[in-house]
Amino acid sequence: MRNNLTESRFTLDFQHTIGPDEADPVVYRAQQYLHRFGYLKAGFTPLLLDAATQSGLRLFQERRRLDATGLLDRETADEMELPRCGLADNLPQLLGESSDGVDFSGRCSHQGERRLTYTFITDFPRGDLREDQMRTDIALAFAAWGEVIHFEFVEDAANPTFKIGWFDGAHLAGAVPCLNFDGLVGHILAHAFPPSTCGGPRAGHCHFDLREPWTRLPEGVRRRNDVDLLSLALHEIGHLLGLPHNADPRTEAVMAPVYEEARKTLRLADRQAIRDLYGLPLLPLNILANFENLGALEFREDEFTESVNGRGVLNGFQLGFSRPIEGVSIHYKVRRGDRDSDFVAEGEFSGSGEPSPAGPIAGFAIQLVGSNADKYNVFYKAKFGDDEVTRPHRNGELCGDPAQSRPIQAILVGVEPRA
Repeated sequence: MRNNLTESRFTLDFQHTIGPDEADPVVYRAQQYLHRFGYLKAGFTPLLLDAATQSGLRLFQERRRLDATGLLDRETADEMELPRCGLADNLPQLLGESSDGVDFSGRCSHQGERRLTYTFITDFPRGDLREDQMRTDIALAFAAWGEVIHFEFVEDAANPTFKIGWFDGAHLAGAVPCLNFDGLVGHILAHAFPPSTCGGPRAGHCHFDLREPWTRLPEGVRRRNDVDLLSLALHEIGHLLGLPHNADPRTEAVMAPVYEEARKTLRLADRQAIRDLYGLPLLPLNILANFENLGALEFREDEFTESVNGRGVLNGFQLGFSRPIEGVSIHYKVRRGDRDSDFVAEGEFSGSGEPSPAGPIAGFAIQLVGSNADKYNVFYKAKFGDDEVTRPHRNGELCGDPAQSRPIQAILVGVEPRA
């Protein structure tokens, strides 16, 4: 809705640093923010930077890696200005209560299910994106989480698990009142509610602010008054699946409460959190990948083995568990041209550190062996120069480019217990 581009977003009208027991109208705006997003309990004195408000400010500042002074300064106000998700940030170890009716203190998940459905309950907004593009971005966001926990997400209006729509201002989630949108551009962007054990009667609803200019942005790009739909969909689907906000801004997680830039891929912190929630922790791997003119670089499980500039050709790799796993060993091989190497045992290189006369690595396979191998799955993917990524392959299946027209530039490997 492009007519909102010049509309002022939420602002603290900040003029100067406000100290203890100082009264100022801007303090009340900050108190509203802190209470709304889980940092301040009821019982504070409106307009006054009292002890309770100072404590809430320190908590907010600590979470955002600011100087925890308890003062209301420009830097803190700027953090409160950032566009964000409408769910509170509070975790049980913080306040023990939620200002939005969502409680992540229990284990809220769709554990035991493998196929979940979703539908759209409103018309699509008019703007930069066509309806088919918005459907595609939502589907991509579901698929990204599905790859990590091996769920299938299907659009199905008959009996949907999740209900997605665009709303303005006060609205409902089914038959119950929902969190209001603020009527501004660039502040509260969306909200979504986890399974019923945590999300209550609004569980499974995912709502985007109708007033926001939804669009597509490249990874890592921030453009004022434009919001990347895929990035927000990834975040809100994380809530639908049961994840709270990530407290540490250093992780650059998709599940961070604020929207600072387009984050179109799940970070390691996101993948670890969802696997922990669904009981699918990865076994720790040590991965060495050899790139032309770079030598061996170190990587970990569920992380693409990309060279410094992301464009180096992979010449070989070595895998090994970080700690011994009883009755399980990991073996692997590579394909060059029309020939496969033999499987080698963990701790040995497959391929080499130099280009091969047989050409670059066009495929690879990984398998688990040993008396307990049937208790685990190994999955792996390849990435090519145009950033195309293969589907996950498993348990000895050859992964790569069947036409061998593109060399593999990165691989991703993970080993998980069988569900």
